[in-house]
Amino acid sequence: MAGRAICYNQNTVDISGESVNDVFGCEIKYFEEHKPDLLVKAEGRYVLIKGDELLGIFNSRKDAVKEGYLRLGNVPFLVKLITEEEEPVTITSLLIQP
Repeated sequence: MAGRAICYNQNTVDISGESVNDVFGCEIKYFEEHKPDLLVKAEGRYVLIKGDELLGIFNSRKDAVKEGYLRLGNVPFLVKLITEEEEPVTITSLLIQP
């Protein structure tokens, strides 16, 4: 994959045109399978997931992203808020061209 993808919800598409499920299918599956336990242990915090491995739980998105880059480098990884209900996020970028 040439570009980076940031996963905010199931409808996010990265700049290479791949869907979130194409890029983060394994990570999303892991999160959903472990969500009940994560909600009990760390609701309101952020998870860092690569593949089917939980790499850590963090107090801020910034800390989780920083750790992801330090441990994994410039590759796709999932940072996600542990919450019962997801809030859709819209990101507008003038850099994405049709």
